[in-house]
Amino acid sequence: MISTLYKDWIYWLTYPSTKLKESHYMKPKLWKNRNHTFVQFSLNLTGNPIICDCIATELKQKIEGTLEGIFRDMFELTSKDLRCAGKSPEETQGLLLSEVKSLTCPFPS
Repeated sequence: MISTLYKDWIYWLTYPSTKLKESHYMKPKLWKNRNHTFVQFSLNLTGNPIICDCIATELKQKIEGTLEGIFRDMFELTSKDLRCAGKSPEETQGLLLSEVKSLTCPFPS
């Protein structure tokens, strides 16, 4: 389940009944002003099946506090206990994302 807190509104998205890309009905505004200052939001990914491959690199960096660039301060994770799901590479299945040493994707990906 994913929740996004924006001012007094909370947005809940539940996997698999709601896909993230299909949740257009209530998009939070991420920009505070014309200077492109982010309005930070909380992101709750607890219970979602995380596929621990190269696509999850930025999420792992966010957990570790090493994420750089404009997305570093855009959101905070409400929990860092994100577990690698069954579609992850076999060696990472069941591990916490923070325990995974290397996030790889088969070539070509």
